[in-house]
Amino acid sequence: MEMTWADTIEDRGRKAGRQEGRQEGRQEGRQEGMRRSILRLLERRFGQTPEPIAAQVEQCESLEALEQLLDRVALASSLETLLSDR
Repeated sequence: MEMTWADTIEDRGRKAGRQEGRQEGRQEGRQEGMRRSILRLLERRFGQTPEPIAAQVEQCESLEALEQLLDRVALASSLETLLSDR
């Protein structure tokens, strides 16, 4: 069966939508992985993470901000130092 012009446009739209969905899914996966890494590093370095700090990490959606926070956690000498560096 031959595709009509409308079928071709519809097919392109579906493909673009799937591609966009995959990209969003990968982005969300990277963010979630970064959050888990930050929380794990906080716990390994400083013991149990206070709930307000854990909540802030969980609510952060910027990959750039999460990367900066991971660096700060890795370099902080204490939880107090980490919090004062904000």
